[in-house]
Amino acid sequence: MQTFKTSFTARLVWTALALLFLGGGAISLLGIAPGAAPAALFIVCGTMCIVALTQGIHDHPAEVALSAILLPVGFWPAVMVIIYTASRPQYGWALVAVGLVPLAMMLAATAAKKRESMAPARVAKLA
Repeated sequence: MQTFKTSFTARLVWTALALLFLGGGAISLLGIAPGAAPAALFIVCGTMCIVALTQGIHDHPAEVALSAILLPVGFWPAVMVIIYTASRPQYGWALVAVGLVPLAMMLAATAAKKRESMAPARVAKLA
């Protein structure tokens, strides 16, 4: 059984968070319609999180339950920030920077997984 941080569920939630903040930054920086574009972004990201949670409930019930409780609590302030910054381009780069954090977390989890999977092979070579 794989760990939660490298599961499909965790990666899809991280991707939804990255898309939420990168999309919010793009809406702000590119001047995309601040009345309609955030709504579409919220629907896509929310749907991605729901799909991720339904996919992972069998393999990781505790983590998915905690995510189901905490995601709406964290999603609401993110929505308010994106709506606030939609018509203020000076804050767009901050949202892009925040959106890069989940991507970095996914890369770090992948690197750690590769490092863990290579550890037994190194021990076998030394023996």
